[in-house]
Amino acid sequence: MACTYVIQAARDQRVMVTFMTFDTEQGYDKLWIGNGLTPMEDVILQLSGTNFPARVASMEHSMYLMFSSDNKYKYQGFSLRVEHVTPDQVSCEAGETLCDYKDFICVSENSEGVCPDLECDSNAVTFLDDAVIVKSPDYPQPYPAGLYCRWDVPSRGLAPATLIRVLDFSTEAGEDVAQVSGLTFPGGEPADYTLTGTTTKIVAVVFNASMGLTVRFRTDSNLQFTGFHFHVTNVNLTAGETDWCMTDGESGFLCEEGACLVSSAKCDGFLDCLNGEDENDCGKP
Repeated sequence: MACTYVIQAARDQRVMVTFMTFDTEQGYDKLWIGNGLTPMEDVILQLSGTNFPARVASMEHSMYLMFSSDNKYKYQGFSLRVEHVTPDQVSCEAGETLCDYKDFICVSENSEGVCPDLECDSNAVTFLDDAVIVKSPDYPQPYPAGLYCRWDVPSRGLAPATLIRVLDFSTEAGEDVAQVSGLTFPGGEPADYTLTGTTTKIVAVVFNASMGLTVRFRTDSNLQFTGFHFHVTNVNLTAGETDWCMTDGESGFLCEEGACLVSSAKCDGFLDCLNGEDENDCGKP
């Protein structure tokens, strides 16, 4: 299910949303709140699970809310109060703390963990007409130390599959780690891919478009590299189709669950497919 709400106030007012309740399936049922009238542009906050702020206000006179849920489990959902307020009425109430963030978000005291990380929001996700670009903070400059970022990328379009291509990847091996999560295509089973180091054998992954992707990125305080650049599109694929798995003009090794590896990953002594099939039948005549 996907629902979009668009709220528009008078030009000299702002939109204030106060949270009464919020209970959704963590990681699967998500609410996006943003400035303006176009969903998924200028996102203020993305929520999933049971943690939520006290109130959120638009920067100007319009705001959208987009809610997306899967078809598995049903939760209570959310209850919000929406008001048109003057700029001088935009403030936190007693017992609330203003997030140190570019947008107006108030959280209950001792709930600062709900506040977005400003460093994680440095234009990491860009929505184009037919694609989504996900980059590490400050890319192509070195990313900051001590990050723990999470970006939820919704499925866009009606095509059944979502293809994420790794255009560039360079992190401190074993210490600065990116993880891409989604559902397998066409099976719909949870799948998580971990990428780290200055080379990655995963060049692309196809996911089920029934649910969006989640990209997580954590870094330590030691070395900082340029990070990553991912390109995400919805594509019309059928089960068993392999033409999309190409690396440097030649066919890559396609894992059963949907990861496309460089051809040299086959029988190199390392398990790269989730089920280890890239190391099957190695050394046999």
